[in-house]
Amino acid sequence: MGERDTSFARLVTLAAHDLRTPLATIHGFAQTIVRLGSLEEPNDRYMDMIAAATKQLAELLDELSLAARIEGGRYEPNLQEIDTLELARGAASELGEERVRVNGEGGNVRVDVDATKRGVAALDWELLARAEATLVFYMPMQGLDSITTALTAMGRDHREPALVVERAGTPDERVVAGRLGDIAARCREACVGAPALLLVGPTVDAASVPLAVRHLTAAQA
Repeated sequence: MGERDTSFARLVTLAAHDLRTPLATIHGFAQTIVRLGSLEEPNDRYMDMIAAATKQLAELLDELSLAARIEGGRYEPNLQEIDTLELARGAASELGEERVRVNGEGGNVRVDVDATKRGVAALDWELLARAEATLVFYMPMQGLDSITTALTAMGRDHREPALVVERAGTPDERVVAGRLGDIAARCREACVGAPALLLVGPTVDAASVPLAVRHLTAAQA
């Protein structure tokens, strides 16, 4: 097998790095102006919007840089043990408890805690759990347990069909099939690595298996 071309992933990483400095300058001055309180309506509201938008853009750059490192095989997660219930509660606190309800019992997983907390908080898990559609997640494998736990905790059926596709579209592509409640365990048994896609939803049952599949674990009825 030839070496993976990581030039685009490195370009994305460098671009994200170069954009952070001017973005931090804009965000810093916007926050300073907001704190001074010298602007009148509607200018003060506009400045609040600029400060919020630059913060959101900085977070998007962080996630883009992370995705590029994963794609380039340079992601080294700082794995720590954390309870999935703590992750869900953190998301509820970030999103607002009026939008997210957390109940049930958690379980311990080893993940990159900071990256996982950002990812969990960035999603409206209750909305995703209710969606009558097929969901697709591009992820490091360390986040699989957190994703499946969050979806089932918010009410998505643990019996729903699920697929994990490792290295999609490459000669080394592998597919592991199962249910939302057991797909993480099946992937651990198959030693699935990153990058990978998780697909959950009604169209998974009808999905055709690509010719390039090298490994398939069939879902149990």
